[in-house]
Amino acid sequence: FPSCTFPVTTADKSLDLPRDMKTFKQLSEMDGIIQSDYDAEFYDGAPVSLQCVGRRLEEEKVLEMVEVISGALRQAKTSGPN
Repeated sequence: FPSCTFPVTTADKSLDLPRDMKTFKQLSEMDGIIQSDYDAEFYDGAPVSLQCVGRRLEEEKVLEMVEVISGALRQAKTSGPN
């Protein structure tokens, strides 16, 4: 399947806080392990990306969708919260 990964932002330790493991309901044992291992300080500034995946032989559509999504994210970033 054609796919395209593109950066959208970076992790921010003041926004991307660890979950409260006392109240967090894990989806699986592995989910609990991963969540408890998260360190906001370590990941601060790390790139955050999205991946758009399409159907076979639709590479152009995937690239068009990435343009649309990137444009919408840029617009949301410049217009700020409502």
